[in-house]
Amino acid sequence: MGSNVQIAATLRLTPQADGATEIAYRADVSLWGKLGSLGEPIFRQKSTQMGREFAQCVKGKLEARP
Repeated sequence: MGSNVQIAATLRLTPQADGATEIAYRADVSLWGKLGSLGEPIFRQKSTQMGREFAQCVKGKLEARP
């Protein structure tokens, strides 16, 4: 198929003055070949969905703590 994917991701946790922690994540994805030309919209939609799911999961776990 002659396609290639490159991903660089970071997750940053920053303590806040009120004892909370700010969570920031970033992912840079590069798609080449047929995968890039045909699959880019699907990758973009799925990554947005997964980002929301990640945030909801972390929030749920933190709120469930005593």
